[in-house]
Amino acid sequence: MISQIKSQIERLSTGAIGELVGWLLTYHEDRVNRDRFAPQAEAEAIRQLQEEGKLEMPDALKTPPRDVEDAPEWQNPVQGGRTHLHQCYHSGDIVQHDGRLWKSVYPHLNHETPGESELWVQIEPAAAEEPSEHTE
Repeated sequence: MISQIKSQIERLSTGAIGELVGWLLTYHEDRVNRDRFAPQAEAEAIRQLQEEGKLEMPDALKTPPRDVEDAPEWQNPVQGGRTHLHQCYHSGDIVQHDGRLWKSVYPHLNHETPGESELWVQIEPAAAEEPSEHTE
């Protein structure tokens, strides 16, 4: 297919090649921008629908618990070979997996398994608060 396109381009006039290059550059820039911003737009749309109660949110915390067991267990959003976007985790979501706490640091929808990619970071449980001294 590419060889056919190349041979057709070779037969074009100089003016037609200039027009093709202008179109191709514009098309390429639009496509790169669309590919770059699509995951962000997708994540924002899913979050908005979840906040409106139209889609279920994944079970996750936003602040570290004192005990690993207090965090919800990670649930795989990929089922049957299909990624269920509304079950993907958002940046900042905290879950437990394999006895450890994990925080999603991916700025879009995260469907990766904690500990298997850099989209999750292992975190420690929250420290127990020190009792404060009261002076009366």
